[in-house]
Amino acid sequence: MGFIKKYFKYIVSFFLALFFSISIMIYELPLLPVGIQSVFRAWCDGCFFSGAGFLSFGLLGLIADADLFNSMNYAFKRIGNRIMHPRKFNTDFISYYEYVQAKEHNSRRFVFLFITGLVFLLLSFIFLFCFYVYY
Repeated sequence: MGFIKKYFKYIVSFFLALFFSISIMIYELPLLPVGIQSVFRAWCDGCFFSGAGFLSFGLLGLIADADLFNSMNYAFKRIGNRIMHPRKFNTDFISYYEYVQAKEHNSRRFVFLFITGLVFLLLSFIFLFCFYVYY
């Protein structure tokens, strides 16, 4: 039970990426000529697109988890306060350093998206190799 609870995010993201890969393969397969090469190419394309998507969302999550978007959040908060509350804008001033220190760190772990993306990109390269072996 502990294994499933610990790796539940990985299992769900893997099956979601597999679903995306299969849906891309089903969409693309009728457009390709008949043969084993077409199946390898369809699997390669499906795994590549789902892997690239999961990898990019994982990278954005890791960047956000490292608090590298703090400056944009601070700037939008300042602009929003200036527009919404123009009279008390100068009285509620908080510096960037105080904003970062006061902000609580929400540890959102997005590593599972990054790893799922890497696995599906690796599968894509394996299917690409099989495509060129049978081509």
